[in-house]
Amino acid sequence: MSLSTLLRPPVVFLVLAEAALVAILGAVAWHVWQDRFGPSPAAVAAVPAPAPIATSRRPAPPASASPSASPISTRPPTPQVGPTPGVRTDASFLSRMLVELNQVEQTFEDLEWRVTKAIVDGIQRYIEGVVLPTIERAESGR
Repeated sequence: MSLSTLLRPPVVFLVLAEAALVAILGAVAWHVWQDRFGPSPAAVAAVPAPAPIATSRRPAPPASASPSASPISTRPPTPQVGPTPGVRTDASFLSRMLVELNQVEQTFEDLEWRVTKAIVDGIQRYIEGVVLPTIERAESGR
């Protein structure tokens, strides 16, 4: 194959169109990947932290003012800590899940055994009721 046949207009146009489609597909895939998984940690570290917002401070109370009867708590109440997301690893939870898993597994094993036994019994009845009598009749007819 010569170079002149590869540079003919239909082949060149098809190759250029395919290269453009692959480039567009790659750009779309990269964009979707970046949207799904977010920016890299290096890119996040490079972004400067926002400047703190200046808040207006209240003037300090005069020193001669008497304290109020009910002191105001300066610390807001802390929220209750709930379970963290992820896999629980406490012993009671794992024990309960394993017991439940073992019960489900036992149920599936029993079902599998009953199906297998029913199939074997069906095959045995078919062989004893249909195949063997037919073979015996064919052998006795000789």
